[in-house]
Amino acid sequence: MTRLDETPAEAARRHLALGRQPVPVERRDKKPAGGDGWQIRRFGPADVADLPAYFPPEGNIGLMLGAVSGG
Repeated sequence: MTRLDETPAEAARRHLALGRQPVPVERRDKKPAGGDGWQIRRFGPADVADLPAYFPPEGNIGLMLGAVSGG
């Protein structure tokens, strides 16, 4: 389900609650934000308050697939 009214941080929070691992993505790009290390970066319940710093309103969100997201 896509929600057009939610911010990237809210979307990341929703995907975490569903057991999925979000990845910050640069605006108008498919490239993960933050450079190297995105493949090993994991977000969890302790990171929820900090999600807006990783997923700013002008950014985007991607999802890791496979075992890390329960698949």
